[in-house]
Amino acid sequence: MTTRMVEWTDQYIEKNKKIQNTAFYGVTTKSLKEEIITLSDDESSAQVLVSTQQEEFGSQVASRGKIIYKRLMLDFKKVDNSWKVDSAQWQ
Repeated sequence: MTTRMVEWTDQYIEKNKKIQNTAFYGVTTKSLKEEIITLSDDESSAQVLVSTQQEEFGSQVASRGKIIYKRLMLDFKKVDNSWKVDSAQWQ
């Protein structure tokens, strides 16, 4: 992750630590297809659309899990010759 994404993730975790919920809830996400939407001319940034399948589990969801299909737009930045996620937006 880039510094920007690390800061967003830290804030998200801190905000959600305060939620008092004892019920179990989990989501498993599987990538089905990836598509490069944009790649900068200097190849320092890219945008990738990922089609996913999610399965929800929890005390309020059927035991087999609820299947949901979503798309995730990922923005990548090249930092020290490594691609890092700069942002992620569910669509």
